[in-house]
Amino acid sequence: GMFPYAEGSASAEAEAGYAAMDDDDDEDVLAAVKEEHTDWSEIGTLEHPGCNGNPWRRIWKEQCWDTAQRHLQRSSTPMSLQELAISGFCSGHQDALLPACSGSWADRLWAELHCMKEWLVESLLDEGRAKWCPSDVFLGEGDCGCPDPSETPETRSARRDKLCGALRGTRGTDLDAVVAREVQRIVVPRVSEDLNEVASSFAALQATIVCSAWEPERGDEVIAMLRTWLGEGVCGSPCPFVVKQFASHFAIWQKESLEQCDVSKDELNAGGGDAAGNLEALRSNTGRDVDDIVRELVGDLVAAASGAWQKQCIEGHAIELIAEHVSAMTAASRVSAFASLLVQMGSRSGEVECGTALELRLEALKRCIWVFWDRFPEDIFALLAVLVRKALCLDASSAEEVDLPSLGLCGIRKAVTTSDLSLVLLSIMMFWVVARDKAEAGEFLEEALRGLESVLGSSLPEGERPESTDDFARLVLDAIALPCFADTLLTLTVQDPTYALGMLPLLQSSALWSDAISCKSPGLQTLTEIEWFLGLCRRQSEWSQAGEIVSACRQSQPVSGCGSGMRLLGPGWHDARASQAELERSTARDSLLDWARPRLAQDRPLLEPPLRAHTTLPEQQWERLCGAVACRSLFVLLSVFEGESDFDGAMNDLVVAVAQSPWMLRRLEPHHARAFLSRLAVVPMRLEDEHLCAAF
Repeated sequence: GMFPYAEGSASAEAEAGYAAMDDDDDEDVLAAVKEEHTDWSEIGTLEHPGCNGNPWRRIWKEQCWDTAQRHLQRSSTPMSLQELAISGFCSGHQDALLPACSGSWADRLWAELHCMKEWLVESLLDEGRAKWCPSDVFLGEGDCGCPDPSETPETRSARRDKLCGALRGTRGTDLDAVVAREVQRIVVPRVSEDLNEVASSFAALQATIVCSAWEPERGDEVIAMLRTWLGEGVCGSPCPFVVKQFASHFAIWQKESLEQCDVSKDELNAGGGDAAGNLEALRSNTGRDVDDIVRELVGDLVAAASGAWQKQCIEGHAIELIAEHVSAMTAASRVSAFASLLVQMGSRSGEVECGTALELRLEALKRCIWVFWDRFPEDIFALLAVLVRKALCLDASSAEEVDLPSLGLCGIRKAVTTSDLSLVLLSIMMFWVVARDKAEAGEFLEEALRGLESVLGSSLPEGERPESTDDFARLVLDAIALPCFADTLLTLTVQDPTYALGMLPLLQSSALWSDAISCKSPGLQTLTEIEWFLGLCRRQSEWSQAGEIVSACRQSQPVSGCGSGMRLLGPGWHDARASQAELERSTARDSLLDWARPRLAQDRPLLEPPLRAHTTLPEQQWERLCGAVACRSLFVLLSVFEGESDFDGAMNDLVVAVAQSPWMLRRLEPHHARAFLSRLAVVPMRLEDEHLCAAF
């Protein structure tokens, strides 16, 4: 029967038998005992000095086989079905194991494949013994391979026939082909059994996967089946999440397996035409491109992570899980998927966030970018570029531009949303924080630099390559971080000036903005221009609020009745409160005009790009955005004179300043000028109630 082998080393003698255990609860000891005294062919993976395993293993397996066979031949047996199956499992006796596995297709398939595996192990061990062991050594049939002297070659041959099962007598060179045929014999009939539709689909998938172990090219069939389920669902139902998980994991495994085929073409040709052709087809098949399969699962993971982003991304490991899955995708798909994660993590409230909610969102964005930099440093700058282009809808060549009243085509695609733009600005802020930290630590800078050159479209000249971590950080700031930031902020400013004005204090307090100022980056010029325009909008808002207070004061003054439909202002209508409101409105107007005059008088056009500056925007789109800002600036100034019905002031102050500006008229489109003149012409007609009363 079974007699365990417990020799400690080749030189030291040890008593055969199980070693005593001090602590039965010690899992490490139990694991070691299991590996050292395993009873069947799953040879352990733990490494120990000396010998491992059961030196009487084949004798023990034969005893199990004989026990099962004796009881199978009896009309009645004291052994239960399960006891008989255990003997069959240990010895690879298929007839003893199968009766206990009749519950399902998968159970029967498992039983037959397990026995096939046992036969294959014994056959391979026989081949190895003949090649590597002396002729009088039979491992597994006695201590140190020394068999019972009473045994004969016929006895050992009979044992071999029992343990090798259907593979007995098969030469080692033919084992692969014979096993492949046996697997097909086992699997194919099972697929055609009368199963319900869903089970049949999964059974076919299982069978194809098993067959692909011997016919690797059939891995494409598995991938095709999974693609069908992902696209069309399973038997009329949407594809379950667990199936998406399996499809993604299998596709990743398939791709990695193919990538590990590092056989050179010379070796392929040397191996023979058919084999070489099959392996070459395997290496070049469509299983390598599994983006569409992995994308299905990643999409669900992204939706789950962005829905409960605080729990999933900050407290959990959703970001790392997504990064693990996208690692199997091509670089472009990987970057696009991760950019979608960042975009979906944005706020949809329509209001500028502040306080704890903003801090948590910034932390989540920072962690996303940090994880991506660690896993894919060569793609980190592509991620930033794709994120900006996705938010600005630059890759949608057929997308229509927004046609705003009075502004016309303003360089913004209709699909662009304020929430996406604000999220991208926050992401770039955190990207710069991560970039500074990575540069200071010197982590993956060479890989990241190659990625930056790829995004820029050319290699950096020798004289411009960074020589220090500070040089690297400055290059990142000037070449991509600040240009992307400025392009996004300019688009947000044109689309929603009020929202951009609300975000401005946060942006000005960021490390990106302050570093741009301290480094005097060329991109700072664009930020300064946007800051000027938003400052103009803020002053116009202050003037408008002061005007509302003036109107409220006038409407609340006492009146004397002069009959129905008439208002006669009382003698105290111009009281101290109204006077103060008038003073504040006048101050706000002066502040607005004083803010605008110096910039109108400058020679440099508004938002003229600095020398050698980078941008993600096409030239026409940039020009339209700049024209929209210039036109809005003019309309903001005109609104003050409209609100105060000051035609003379508009003609003598605003029109003169515009006419003398070196750049304003050149920045405006013809329809901008027509809209301005049309509004200017009706300024005297916009009389307030007080002036109408005075006329009476």
